[in-house]
Amino acid sequence: FLAYTWEHLTGRHPLHGALIALFVSVASELQGNQPAAVRDVIARSGVRAHPEDLGVDEASFVSALLAARDYARREGLDHSVLDAREVDEARARAAWRSACTLPRVAA
Repeated sequence: FLAYTWEHLTGRHPLHGALIALFVSVASELQGNQPAAVRDVIARSGVRAHPEDLGVDEASFVSALLAARDYARREGLDHSVLDAREVDEARARAAWRSACTLPRVAA
């Protein structure tokens, strides 16, 4: 739901699969669910999931992470890691730094 939140807040809609790959890597980081393995799969797939390749800046990324739980609840979306883990600004910025380790892929 992180990608949906980001799209809702920004009004932007980059390639859906690439945006989902970016935020799946973030969710795996928040869950502590093999984030290195997830980043490896994304890298091997060749998908452009690096935030800068998608036009995702740090401010909108952090805002989306901080707003995602409330957005998901308002929209009646399923239970997720956002319900189980508190995401504060420090954790959101750490997730940004992690997302920025995704490889850059030429267009």
